Order: sequence, then C-alpha cells, then structure tokens
Amino acid sequence: MCYAIPGKVTAFKENKVVVDYFGEERFAYNNEYIKVKVGDYIYAQGGFVIDTVPQKEAIEILEFWKETFFNLRDIDLRLSGLSGKENVLKKTALILDKALEGKNLKFEELLYLFSLKEESELNYLYKVANFIRQKYHKNACCVHGIIEFSNYCIRDCFYCGIRKSNLEIERFRLKEEEILKVVKEAVKNYGFKSLVLQSGEDPYYNVDKLSYLIKKILKENAVLLFISVNEVGEEGLRK
Repeated sequence: MCYAIPGKVTAFKENKVVVDYFGEERFAYNNEYIKVKVGDYIYAQGGFVIDTVPQKEAIEILEFWKETFFNLRDIDLRLSGLSGKENVLKKTALILDKALEGKNLKFEELLYLFSLKEESELNYLYKVANFIRQKYHKNACCVHGIIEFSNYCIRDCFYCGIRKSNLEIERFRLKEEEILKVVKEAVKNYGFKSLVLQSGEDPYYNVDKLSYLIKKILKENAVLLFISVNEVGEEGLRK
C-alpha cells in the first residue's frame, strides 16, 4: 500500500491498523515511533504507518483528490484490459497464458519473451504485464527517493559501474551527518515518503554505523526506509 494521500484509521486488527481510502480498506503495520488511534488520519507507505496528518489538512487533501482518485482508477482499469491475443504466435500466447494463471515460467520461456521483436507480440506482452500488475497492485504505486551515500565497493562484479577494479570513476563517501541532512531535505522539502539508502559494499559502514543511522532517521523523519548496502549477516540484520 503506497497511496501518498491520507487515509483514516477505522480499526485495529492484531498488530495492524485498518485504513480507509475513499471506501477502499487497506492494512498497515503501526510504526513504533508513532501513536495512532481510531479516527486518526495517517500516511502509510509499503504497508507501514509513517506519520499522522492533522484532520483539517487531511480533509482538504482528500477533498481535492476525491474525484481525481476515482477517475484515475477507472482509467487504469480500462487500460489494463487484454486484447490482441489473436495477433500473436501460438507459442507466445501459451507462455503468456501460463503467466496469467500465476504459474512460474521456465528459463527458456523467459528467454523467448525477451527475444520478441514483432510489434504485435510486444504489445500483447505489455498488456499481459499490465493486466497482472493491475490484478495484484491495482492503481497504487510507490515513488522512492534514492540516496547514494557511498560508491566505494570491495566487490568486483563485472556488470557494475562501481566495481573495485574501475579506476575511472571518482569515489565518494558521505559522512553520517551529511546523510542525515540529505534525508531531512528529501522528506521536509521535497515530500518524499519512501527513501532508499544505497551504497556499494563499503566496509566503512559497519553494522553499528548503519544501525545508528536507521534508528536516528526513523525517529526524526516520517518516512519508510529501504536499505541496499553491504552484506551484514543474519545477526547484523536482526540488529
């Protein structure tokens, strides 16, 4: 659930809150830093409560989006329809039928789809993908701000531009206070509600430093945080 509009808490269900969006019922895990009660308006991202919203502000936002919300949902539903199957090869249709049934595709079948060149077949592939997206995610989407805080890396993955053997790039590493400043700017000034902290596999940022950053960011900012860093092991993940 990643609607960037307020929703109203209508109930608690175990460790989740029930959130109403124009009659749609969604669920979100409660953030340990935020106190929420029934009747509150909240922002939720990725299935987590990230902030409460003053009632007056929430009502104004919802009033603005009320008609647009349903119009966009209807447009999305129309665009996710399936057509054009009669214009594709039988093999293509069979593979995509399998995907529509929720079955896993074999490696060879995936390679076949990647090799498609005919416009009619590509168009049908895109329609199937959009149909599946709409089936499971409806018209919700997430926009994440990515904060690349270090491009130092001890790995040498050949496909990657920041691999350690690449001597042509200028390396950088943000300090902890710089990261916290960028996060605050992204949330307060630009309205991001989801951020990705990303780096190469940089040993400088050990588990203790990362744990400190994560806790401080979540305590001081209303944001959902994703982490893409070096391997920290099972114990590090728990921390």
